[in-house]
Amino acid sequence: MLRAGWAAHGEAVEQRLNDILDAHDQAPLEPVIPLIAAVAHAVTRLEEPESLYPYFVTLDTYLRARARWRTALALMPLPTLFIGPGWDRVASAHDGPMRATLAGEQPAGAVADQIGKAKLVVNTCTPYHGSHERIFQAMAHRAVSFTTETSWLRLMSPAGSVAQFRPASKPSPSAPRLC
Repeated sequence: MLRAGWAAHGEAVEQRLNDILDAHDQAPLEPVIPLIAAVAHAVTRLEEPESLYPYFVTLDTYLRARARWRTALALMPLPTLFIGPGWDRVASAHDGPMRATLAGEQPAGAVADQIGKAKLVVNTCTPYHGSHERIFQAMAHRAVSFTTETSWLRLMSPAGSVAQFRPASKPSPSAPRLC
């Protein structure tokens, strides 16, 4: 739905956003700002970085949602606890057996308690970002942290310290796959 909404910005902007997304998908660990600048250079000015912001925020919102959606679809057949609002939409799009539990929105303390009980905590992040505190919270609670691969984690975390995955480009509707 987010990507379909790009049409509301007009055909030229929609095309630029799709071109930026295509370029990103070819090299997902590369910084996204240079891609935006390269594709949208005709309407943005590098001496005015705020001109890149509308493209960045639109693309970033989509990429974050896509990462969560694809990962969640792959986990629905497994005994997984989903905390937070909106997972019911993902569950309704899943067409196979579902063993996941949708807990809905929880206060921060309850989420911390659940992380403390978990053996595995899954986190998504866009690959061009660094990390998310949730993976470190999980590790502090002695859970395995399983997170989206990011360029920062590849460079900064000791080898084997953080389990990273790259979501499939197009998830299979019939089989749970993350890579």
